[in-house]
Amino acid sequence: MVFIGVFVGAAMILVGLAWKLLAARKPGTARPVDPTVVEGEYRVVRKPTAGTPFLDARMSDVSDVIPAVALPRVPVVGGGSFPVHRIYCVGRNFADHAREMGAALPAAASATTDPPPF
Repeated sequence: MVFIGVFVGAAMILVGLAWKLLAARKPGTARPVDPTVVEGEYRVVRKPTAGTPFLDARMSDVSDVIPAVALPRVPVVGGGSFPVHRIYCVGRNFADHAREMGAALPAAASATTDPPPF
């Protein structure tokens, strides 16, 4: 593992030296294009939520262009709240809608059984 780290470090140094040699030019000649530089106007839609310390340091001043929507939460007995992931609706006209959709009525429908697949 140490050998790989030394090898990668040496390769990075060689690439840096090669780039400096390419960048050395006679006055008046065109500068070579740096592949690590991106020019133009870009809009950041959302910053990464997690990353390496290197990215976190560079992205610390970037804010979301579109603010995140607050997710609905339900209060919990004893304090705190619980995020709502699904909403189940139970209606008095369940049988009518099941017939409209051509679904069979369950023998005993209750809020604790799985919802019908329609």
